[in-house]
Amino acid sequence: MVNAVIQDVVKPLQAEITSIKSEVDMLKTRLAETKAMANDNEQYSRRNNIRLFGLTEEAGEDCYDVVLGFCENDLKIIITRMRTEL
Repeated sequence: MVNAVIQDVVKPLQAEITSIKSEVDMLKTRLAETKAMANDNEQYSRRNNIRLFGLTEEAGEDCYDVVLGFCENDLKIIITRMRTEL
């Protein structure tokens, strides 16, 4: 009799646990997909950018001019500064 009462209490809890496990698995999958999409978007947003290391920074300098000078003087390539209007 006690076992029957315990089973009546445990069965709905087991069903709820199974449902929650299924939802967690689905959310893990969606999270992985969302992370992949965020990474793709981040990569796409940086496709026209370059990263330079080793240039010293000084207060009040125009970083665009520093990079343009570096490219022209050290790399021997000519690039132009593009201005965008917001």
